[in-house]
Amino acid sequence: MGIDFMTRIQPMTQDAKKRILIVDDIEANLFLLRFMLEKAGYQVCQATNGVEALKCLELSAFDLIISDILMPEMDGYQLCHECKRHPVWKHIPFIVYTATYTAKEDERFSLALGAVRFLLKPATPKVLLNEVKSVLAEWHEGARQVAVCEIDDNAEYLKLYNERLIHKLEDKLIELEGKNRLLSEELELRKKAESKAMLLLQAVEHAGESVMISDRRGVIEYVNPAFTALTGFASEDVVGQMARHLDPESRHGGFNKEILDTIMHGESWYGRINQMKRDGSFYPAMMTVSPVLDQSGIVDAYPHIVSIHSDLSKLVDMENRFYQAQKMDALGTLVGGIAHDFNNMLAGMTCNLYMARQKVKGLPDVEKKIADVEKISFRAADMIRQMLSFARKGDVAMKPLLFSSLVKETLRFLGPILPDNIDFRQHPCKEMLRVVGDATQIHQVLMNLINNARDAVDGVNAPRITVSMESFTADDSWMAAHPYFRCGTYAHVSVADNGCGIKEDQMQHLFEPFFTTKQSGKGTGLGLAMVYGAIKMHRGFVEAENNAEGGATFHIYVPLVQAADEVSAGPVFAEPVMTGQGEKILLVDNQRDIVEPVRELLEMIGYTVQVAIDGREAIELFSGQPSSIDLVIMDLVMPSVGGVEAAQAMRMVDPDAKIIFFTGYDAEVRHDVEGEIVLAKPFTIEALSRLIRSELDH
Repeated sequence: MGIDFMTRIQPMTQDAKKRILIVDDIEANLFLLRFMLEKAGYQVCQATNGVEALKCLELSAFDLIISDILMPEMDGYQLCHECKRHPVWKHIPFIVYTATYTAKEDERFSLALGAVRFLLKPATPKVLLNEVKSVLAEWHEGARQVAVCEIDDNAEYLKLYNERLIHKLEDKLIELEGKNRLLSEELELRKKAESKAMLLLQAVEHAGESVMISDRRGVIEYVNPAFTALTGFASEDVVGQMARHLDPESRHGGFNKEILDTIMHGESWYGRINQMKRDGSFYPAMMTVSPVLDQSGIVDAYPHIVSIHSDLSKLVDMENRFYQAQKMDALGTLVGGIAHDFNNMLAGMTCNLYMARQKVKGLPDVEKKIADVEKISFRAADMIRQMLSFARKGDVAMKPLLFSSLVKETLRFLGPILPDNIDFRQHPCKEMLRVVGDATQIHQVLMNLINNARDAVDGVNAPRITVSMESFTADDSWMAAHPYFRCGTYAHVSVADNGCGIKEDQMQHLFEPFFTTKQSGKGTGLGLAMVYGAIKMHRGFVEAENNAEGGATFHIYVPLVQAADEVSAGPVFAEPVMTGQGEKILLVDNQRDIVEPVRELLEMIGYTVQVAIDGREAIELFSGQPSSIDLVIMDLVMPSVGGVEAAQAMRMVDPDAKIIFFTGYDAEVRHDVEGEIVLAKPFTIEALSRLIRSELDH
């Protein structure tokens, strides 16, 4: 770091701000010291060694010097000696502030050189500022007659200076000799341990199964060659990385807790997971996770963890081929046969709807109804594409979604198409439930379940369909009754009807392709099979049960994701913009072409906005007025001080600070902010306004 030069000024008066020169070769020390002094009202100049400090003294007048001792080029002793030999600088009080030289002789030598104080790091702000105030007061009361160097003879100075350095070297030599003795005694033990460790290493190195060793936090410390052969990751690619990056299931808090609870009891955990390869693809694996016990066979407080992976790709492929052969021939033929004609019908439908909409301009109610039907028509086209994808094992667009909003909007579209005599009840969830999924498939699942419920209540007096949504946690008691579940938190949607219910002998066949409980000609047997396949693709579960009062209820469970997972900025259905009530937002982004339009957008929807162009400025603005800033919206990656570091500093000032990150980077950068809300760029005003209101109202 270079010198922080100040312009030449006249000597200070007693009433003016005092000017202090601080000298330290560690930037963090300079930052903290300068921060404390400037907050106390002093003007501060800084240098990183004695040579730079002398240049500062040549350019400016100072009321006080605070210096470390051990520094390159010129240390604190030499700086103090040079100052006290100068006709002007010798009158400036000099404080030694160090953590390196701590013997009484060091203090006596410093005071003999002319220092007025010898302070040890780290001193509390109160102690340090009291000492500074005291020294400056003594300086004025004594008419600037401060301590001067008591060592007039240069030879005496060199003698004492060398004695202090030699004393430190002697202490270090004694310390090294003691360590050498200990090392010699341990050498034989190390040789024996190394021989045994080499044997174990060779066994693991040549094992046919993938082996990974990590610490308790999940940081990978070792992988064997079989791991590299299986995943494509070399040792240098993964050592030092978090193991969860290789396993999407482990991002789920309940999954990690289940494993940790098992191994902390000294037991091994077994389970099936999806492991990621270097090329981004995944393969199924059976994983065994075991703790490394100490010599007495007890789990240490911070054990290492051994994970052994067996590739299940061939087995899973055989299973998939078997099930696929049963349904794909028939389903592929069926879907392929109807898709062409059905899409032709939809094309004619949507064209006529568009023309009709143009004819009714000026009749907003009619225009809206036609637009809604048009949207439903395009939804139907999407579902045909989904059926084709399902028949061909096609990929789907899995991405983070606001599940609660998606369900709400889906029900808004489906409600009007139900018969008027059906009492359609909805119990939405007020929480913002986030899942990773395909919006079209979720819409299709809800449509199939509601259509089934509609058919079930046909002919019933006072027919009723109830759709409920909630956040659901699978606890130990639930897991005991549902062993096929995974621990964790889910978005739970139930569709209940008061129809005739489901016969017991039909329950086990409900989700089989082409099985139907309806009369001939009223069902294809594909609806519930597609519900089952879609929810399984979302890593969720489907259940059906008869109600005690009559009718049946279908339950779907989709795993929730944490707020740090990217929130989709393009919801399937548009929601209204949620406005503010004048709350103050600190907007932080180093890209002015982003920050200006976002500022205008936020002000347009009712917020007061203050802008910072980087993390350092944001910290300063927030520290000066934490109580007046209601929310911080900050870019994740910025030069100098990034979003993560700035957020940490802000939460040291206010632990309850509300912060939303946004970023244009990929998911790898966002691992650093687990538990935070991250909005992906580009984003819609609807998505941003919902997140802001959610944070402010929480």
